[in-house]
Amino acid sequence: MKHEKPLSERMYGDEVYTEIVRIIRYEGCLYRDLWTKLKPLADRFGQARVETATAHLLTYDRQFTVNPPPLAQVMLRAEARKLACGLLGLPPEHPWAEVVRQNLPIPLPGETPEPKAEEKPEEPQPEKPKRTRKRKAK
Repeated sequence: MKHEKPLSERMYGDEVYTEIVRIIRYEGCLYRDLWTKLKPLADRFGQARVETATAHLLTYDRQFTVNPPPLAQVMLRAEARKLACGLLGLPPEHPWAEVVRQNLPIPLPGETPEPKAEEKPEEPQPEKPKRTRKRKAK
């Protein structure tokens, strides 16, 4: 009896899965554009392999019907989306995504973020007069 590999192994070990994830990305696409994007893969690996991989990786409205709506949004399944960060980088909703894209250091826990250029830093408080000691009499 052949045991099916976990999705993580298929995504990183099977070239068809890897290419589909890279083509669809986090943004997804419309159903009407899906097969034009996947046509080169179907020519290279075969229609059956590509269809099997899309069933495991992608989700869209009325997916397993004869005529899905052409404007249905095709997205990576939740499990595939979580595993795709090794291929696509951090997802856009991740709190560090923008920091990584701008090649800035990731803030450590407890660090306060530096104020952005648009934000005005707090105005400095007026300095208090320095207290001086009285000199001892000699």
